[in-house]
Amino acid sequence: MTYDWIIGVIVYLFATQFIAKTIGTHRQIGYQKSVYWCIVLTPVIGLIVTLSSPKIKMKDVC
Repeated sequence: MTYDWIIGVIVYLFATQFIAKTIGTHRQIGYQKSVYWCIVLTPVIGLIVTLSSPKIKMKDVC
């Protein structure tokens, strides 16, 4: 028996977490919605949705 599907699921979840953590937290879509779109759709489509969201404007701290 081969368990290639387990490796596929692990790669899928790792890609979802990576996209949401590194890109989604700096966008208005946020981490949770980025994870949602990456899981519901594929991580590639979730990446497109996340990148289409505008960036959060950083305020200068004095």
